[in-house]
Amino acid sequence: MMCLYCQTGNSSEGVCSFCGAPLNERRPERKNFVYLEQDEQPFSQLKYFHTYDLLVLLRFV
Repeated sequence: MMCLYCQTGNSSEGVCSFCGAPLNERRPERKNFVYLEQDEQPFSQLKYFHTYDLLVLLRFV
């Protein structure tokens, strides 16, 4: 299985042997648009945002 963080091939199914990231966890994807109102969402929703989108939201705030 290929790790989506570091692109390393792994023979195990649980965690990446190189970076330790979980291989079965949902990965965030970049959104086309990010709005200022999205910064008021709870952490349980923001944790599914891509890092780039979170940085854009931080810049808005």
